[in-house]
Amino acid sequence: MRIPQLIALILALGLLLPVAAAAAPASLLAVPCTPGAAYNPACDANQDGQINVTDIQLTAGHWNQSGTYVSDNAHNHLGQTWTGANNPLKFNGAFGAPDYAPIVLSNSQGHGLAIPNASINGIYVGTAGAYGVVANDVEQDGFYVGTAGNPTAATFSGASNGFEVAGAQGNGLYVGHADVYGVNVASAGLAGVAVNSSERGVVTLNSTLQGFFSLGDGTGFAASSSVLDGVFVQVAGRHGVYVTSAGGDGIHADGDQYGGYFLGNIYVDGNCVGCLQANFAVNAGESALQPGDVVSVAGVSSTDFDAGAALWQVTAAQPGQAAIGVVAGRAELTTVDEPRPTETGKRLVPREGAAQPGEYVTVVYSGPMQVRVAPGEGVVDAGTRRAAARDGAVRPLGVITVQLAGGEGTANLSEDVPIVGVALEPAGDGLVWVLVNPQ
Repeated sequence: MRIPQLIALILALGLLLPVAAAAAPASLLAVPCTPGAAYNPACDANQDGQINVTDIQLTAGHWNQSGTYVSDNAHNHLGQTWTGANNPLKFNGAFGAPDYAPIVLSNSQGHGLAIPNASINGIYVGTAGAYGVVANDVEQDGFYVGTAGNPTAATFSGASNGFEVAGAQGNGLYVGHADVYGVNVASAGLAGVAVNSSERGVVTLNSTLQGFFSLGDGTGFAASSSVLDGVFVQVAGRHGVYVTSAGGDGIHADGDQYGGYFLGNIYVDGNCVGCLQANFAVNAGESALQPGDVVSVAGVSSTDFDAGAALWQVTAAQPGQAAIGVVAGRAELTTVDEPRPTETGKRLVPREGAAQPGEYVTVVYSGPMQVRVAPGEGVVDAGTRRAAARDGAVRPLGVITVQLAGGEGTANLSEDVPIVGVALEPAGDGLVWVLVNPQ
């Protein structure tokens, strides 16, 4: 080849090489960058033989775009599971109308939000301008907790409850501190707080003002069944239980031991209807004491019972003996598992039935009681005073006729013997209602 021809060939190749180099990216861009496991040169922005985050950065820098990314809203991530340890999904911003929430969940066939497992809190609200959790319209429970911790049992309620805890190892509802009310029930059709079965219905360990406060017209607090106390208030700066207005009973209690147990004085601004004043005693006689028997005192014995430091020793009253009361029934010695600091936990509880010799007995010394009438005394009108007859029965007060001085006639005087009380109905054999008031 001649030299002129060689120079012409070299020049021609020099002109073709830039054209080919410039045409190479165009040929690559013509191929779509499609996802896949194989290497795709169209996705390799820096043409280094690797497709990684550097290619994405180079592409973004080339675009030099700014502003909010808007998708076509035609995509989803349904069925995917996201895992991580230090890369939580966060939403920051100011989400106003119409939803006022960064996340909106709508489900017509199940839960709005399900948390199968949480090592600390299922739902945690650090700060909320209004409500921490709101349930406006819920078909079943507003907030439901299946089990918290490892409770001994869990009971599901079929009712539609505002707040339900099926089982809790600790407290079903715990309030560490509240400046006003720990639990406030503005209106309740039946009961403000109802406890069906528990060791203690309501426990107030320390309260500056009220241990339990109720303003409702229905039932402020209802405890259907409690192993220990229906309402237990250990310390209250003012009222242990305070009821301002109740359409029915302010407090209605029916306990297996006592309907109410008070360590201090009791103040009642009103009538005490059906109240009986009674004390505990020991049957110191040789025969059983039946309800309605009149008793006299034989001595006093000391005890460490919470019901009192001294017990009367009583026997069936005999003619001429001073009567101190009427037997209401026997008494049973019980033990409290968790006594108060000032108590021993030993309590006498009134029970029905007769008291055998050596057993405890409940003696009423003031109030209306049925008293056994001595047989053969006949019928006496109501209002007649009663004296002790033989073996704990009562008889009409006898009348003694005395001669007046100076021979001016006679006078009928009541016999000078101890009085049990006044009959409230005509008396015959059996039992008669007597207003017990020993004199």
